[in-house]
Formats: sequence, structure tokens, C-alpha cells
Amino acid sequence: MATNNPRGDAMLYVCVAVGAVVTIAVLLRLMARWKIKAAFAVDDWLIVASLVPTYGMLICGGFSQSPSRRRQTLTVLTFLRNQWSKRAEQGGLLRL
Repeated sequence: MATNNPRGDAMLYVCVAVGAVVTIAVLLRLMARWKIKAAFAVDDWLIVASLVPTYGMLICGGFSQSPSRRRQTLTVLTFLRNQWSKRAEQGGLLRL
């Protein structure tokens, strides 16, 4: 799974770890509610529903760093340079 980008590898590992911790936390909460024979309330259903977008974000974060993409690290300076040149080409900014 290693890529040329160490930050990409770290992001992939963090996505997997966060996904595991979130799932375990929700399962433990639901098991505790079931064990004390408490009815599932609205907050329990909202927590379960919140797993869907959480998994979606984790999947997008993990796939964005997949080995097939071979992304390079995008620094803030590189991002700003790219945005500046795009706007300059569109006539929105003056070239200096």
C-alpha cells in the first residue's frame, strides 16, 4: 500500500484507524443500551445515521491516497500559485 507520498500513507492509516475507533465506540454504546434494556432513543438513531457520512468521508480520504493515484503533496504555496495562474489566464488578475 505504500506510495511515493509519506503524507498519503499517513492519511490512509489515519482513515483506517479513525473508522475502526468510530465503529467500536458506536457499537459499545449500542451494546450498553441493549444490556441495560433501555429503549433506543432519538440520539442513538442519530449516532447510527451519522456513521454513513463518516464512512463516506473516510472512504474518500483513503481512496484519494490510493497507490494508483500517486498524488504529490500539495502545499499551500503550490495551491496558491496554481490558483493565481488560473485566474491570471482568465483575465481576473494582472500578471506581475
